Amino acid sequence: MTQGYLWALQHFYHIHGVLDEYRVAELNRLGNRTFQVLWGYLLLSNLVALLATLRFSTTLVLGGLIGSNLLLILLVEWWLSRAINRLKLAVEEVDTAHYAQ
Repeated sequence: MTQGYLWALQHFYHIHGVLDEYRVAELNRLGNRTFQVLWGYLLLSNLVALLATLRFSTTLVLGGLIGSNLLLILLVEWWLSRAINRLKLAVEEVDTAHYAQ
């Protein structure tokens, strides 16, 4: 893996410290799940917005779409932070040699 890819993972998921292969694989799994959810939402929300413009004003539909997108972003961020904390991916392990005697 390239250094830029590891930096992007650390930056996007707010993880400090070294990423080993297990952590990278778990972050990739979380990213793939998130992508699948967002892709499904994108398809469904665009279909609903298209059909809603037949009945409501375009401004109202656009406002609803923007509001639902912001809510979804907050929910995805919350879910990712809970998953990272639950899997202890952001925990930095300290070697016992660094403990004070």
